[in-house]
Amino acid sequence: MRKGVRTATSALVISSAFLGLTALAAAQAFPTRPVTLLVPFPPGGVIDTTARVIEGDLAKELGQPVVIENKGGSGGNIGFSMAARAQPDGHTIVMVPNATAVMNPYTFKNYPIDPAKDLTGVALIGETYLGLAVQASSPFNSVKDIIEAAKAKPGELTFGHVGPGSAHNIAGALLNKKAGINIQPVPFQGAGPALQSALGGHITMSYGTLAGILPYVEGKQMKLIALAEPARIKQLPDVPTINETVPGVEVTSWVGVFTAAATPKPIVERLNAAINKVLALPEVKQKLDRIGVVPTPESVSAFNDKVRKDLVFWKDAIKEAGIEAQ
Repeated sequence: MRKGVRTATSALVISSAFLGLTALAAAQAFPTRPVTLLVPFPPGGVIDTTARVIEGDLAKELGQPVVIENKGGSGGNIGFSMAARAQPDGHTIVMVPNATAVMNPYTFKNYPIDPAKDLTGVALIGETYLGLAVQASSPFNSVKDIIEAAKAKPGELTFGHVGPGSAHNIAGALLNKKAGINIQPVPFQGAGPALQSALGGHITMSYGTLAGILPYVEGKQMKLIALAEPARIKQLPDVPTINETVPGVEVTSWVGVFTAAATPKPIVERLNAAINKVLALPEVKQKLDRIGVVPTPESVSAFNDKVRKDLVFWKDAIKEAGIEAQ
């Protein structure tokens, strides 16, 4: 009996060692074909822009082309789900904002996957900044102006956002609740269309990342009213935060890369190392800085810890904002 146990144990050890060597060999050979980088939003937003900033250098680092595919819809859920269901070999990765990964599970009734089980975090790209913008010709020049108008005309003002679970929508919901106003939310398929609608006067204002807002501000087509951040940022020290007027209206945003959960760990580590190396390049840092993304590379384990903690945090924050799953 003991001999049988020893034989079974030995076989298990040998099998585990073989699988480990196989995964290592696969990582060393990876990638064997072009890597698909899914962007679950239309062109023009911060995720699409960030993906295109790192695309070329990541391809050089991996030794294979990196092909960006825009798969917009459902607040990023469509593209995110595609990555979860892709072959778990590292050749399909997806770049998303934290909203898609850690907020959408609580704001979509039919959220299609379990981000903690169906995907694994590959790399944290960086933090982004969210702002509130209006047309250049708008009479609003401050958060105070907007609140006064919203109180004078309840339910008549509108704000654009990129889906029920987005940081954009949560910021707007928090402003409504804490200021005692009712600015109507209007969802869009991406940040680009939302800002264009505000620019065209179809909605009163829109939340968006600096990547989307600043080109319009620089072109004197829009005004950046305030940031939905905990504090002012060094890039724009003269731009106030919303919570300077209404305390507690702040959201934090980050951009990360994920892949299918069953992807061998050595391949995930290979991708992490490649992305982190790209993020350290001075020219990449400079380009990301211009679009309001601050590189904050982390290890695979640290990033996945962050995702797990954020899933807990945003569950409570969304409840406080009064946002119900749709």
